[in-house]
Amino acid sequence: MDTDTPLGRWLDALAAGTPAPAGGAALGVAGALAAALATMAARLTAGRPKFAAVEGEFVGIITEAEALRRELLTLAVDDAAAYEGVTRARALPQANDAERAARRAAIGEALLTAAATPLAMLRAAARTAELAARAVADGNPSAAPDAQVGIYLARAVARGGFDTVIANLDAAERLGVSTRHTAELRQTAVALLPAE
Repeated sequence: MDTDTPLGRWLDALAAGTPAPAGGAALGVAGALAAALATMAARLTAGRPKFAAVEGEFVGIITEAEALRRELLTLAVDDAAAYEGVTRARALPQANDAERAARRAAIGEALLTAAATPLAMLRAAARTAELAARAVADGNPSAAPDAQVGIYLARAVARGGFDTVIANLDAAERLGVSTRHTAELRQTAVALLPAE
């Protein structure tokens, strides 16, 4: 999804039963929604005399949450492209043992590469949840319910990103990718996952 695609049309594409857009793209869009809610809550706080003590922090939240919103929307588009490599690898010939081995290795490597996008979503969503939580804790109370929705969305996106990373790494390992190549990504995903 890009900023020029109407939401209804994008949802039609998501529901169409085609390989893309799919769950990863939905994670990116949901994460962008969460970041937009964090931005909204921060904007309803910054510039108000009652919240002068947190003015600087909330101006920073606006800037960072807006950047995260753009990043997550871009990642929604990138997810489909990242998975195309897996689709291409699965289409490789497998008429003999050598071709089957090459195809298996190519799919494993493509899955490893495809794990990078949901890992980036996990990272961005975890940070979005933190920013929305700051808005709940010290922001304008009238915006706290909106920021809380942002927290719920961001945590769900982080969890979905985590699950996708782990699924890709597990599948890559089953195809022969060494745990030396997956261990760091796996550890990073575990470290980034926010507490529920």
